[in-house]
Amino acid sequence: MSNKPNLYRVLWTQPALKALAKLFNVSHNDVFNRSKLILSQDPHQQADGVTDYSDFKYNGYYWVLLHNVVLIYTISETKEAVRIRACYFANTESSHQIFWGIEPEEEELR
Repeated sequence: MSNKPNLYRVLWTQPALKALAKLFNVSHNDVFNRSKLILSQDPHQQADGVTDYSDFKYNGYYWVLLHNVVLIYTISETKEAVRIRACYFANTESSHQIFWGIEPEEEELR
């Protein structure tokens, strides 16, 4: 008997793929392929966190940072599948606020 871990299928939703395609200065293929590799094993452990931001559409979903892209995903234990629901460029003010809790700095008046 082998000790191979259960492998999860990693599926991208159409809105998530479209959002990835629109990101600038991102290696789209690297993000796509790396997501399949990383999230196929222990997707709960791979998460950088669970979203918890007021009025955010994906509250309670897992998220992970890959190549400057934040991937939002859900896990189905019964289907052994990970479904990527959305993605965001990580280096924006809103991403810093939503995923890391970093409030934007107010501009200093001169």
